Amino acid sequence: MTEEFYKKKANIEHFFNFIVFAIDGSKFQLPETDELRSKYGCASNQTGSNMTMVLVSQLVDVLSGIVLHAIVAILVYYYSLN
Repeated sequence: MTEEFYKKKANIEHFFNFIVFAIDGSKFQLPETDELRSKYGCASNQTGSNMTMVLVSQLVDVLSGIVLHAIVAILVYYYSLN
């Protein structure tokens, strides 16, 4: 779908002749299931509760709203790097 959109250059909106992209990242709490906990692990919040959480980062064409790329990362791995 994205490839078709960009092949039809007449459909692409520009801002001063530029395509505007943005990157956004967020933490998401997943449903509490054994399968998700074993895959993504748990993170604790400020009250000490353990929750299944992931990091999500996405690249978006701002003017069209199309997500060009997204990554889901294990939150526990992210904090072990810092």
